[in-house]
Amino acid sequence: MHQEPEQLMADSRRFTRLWVGAQPIVSAYVYSSIRNRADAEDVLQTIAGSALEDFASYDDSSSFTAWVMGIARYRILNHYRSRSRDRHVFGEQAIARLAEAHQQLEGLVDPYRDALELCLDQLPQRQRKMLSHRYHDDLSAQQIAEHVGITANAVTVTLHRIRQALARCIQSRMAAERNRG
Repeated sequence: MHQEPEQLMADSRRFTRLWVGAQPIVSAYVYSSIRNRADAEDVLQTIAGSALEDFASYDDSSSFTAWVMGIARYRILNHYRSRSRDRHVFGEQAIARLAEAHQQLEGLVDPYRDALELCLDQLPQRQRKMLSHRYHDDLSAQQIAEHVGITANAVTVTLHRIRQALARCIQSRMAAERNRG
């Protein structure tokens, strides 16, 4: 089916908007299903590509996130089928349960993410950098220690305290939101 350039651009913008909303849930599902980060990233890219290719078949009357989760489930199963000799493979039933659990989070993710972003902004630069090294760069405590000039034990303790402070901050912000609503 041939589409006009304006329609293609509109569809592309619509897909992007919907993908941005669904992506945190789909990512969480993929990363909880596939422990190897590089493999998970590859599968996530494949999911995004498949969703874009098949976007014309998406039915507006259903949840975009649920639709993409169906694609994700299929891609994750294919990933594990291609690695069937690995003894650490989830079964289809486990993958389906993970998908259901992540879909239930759809309405909860945005308020928590917003609260987390606000709380992260309140952290000192050094603490944000340590979190970035740990969760974005996937560095070990020893590697972070080498970057910031403290012991690995101090890194572990500091990261634990940062996570606790973030949890308290998020809980406080969520409680304030509930009281306003």
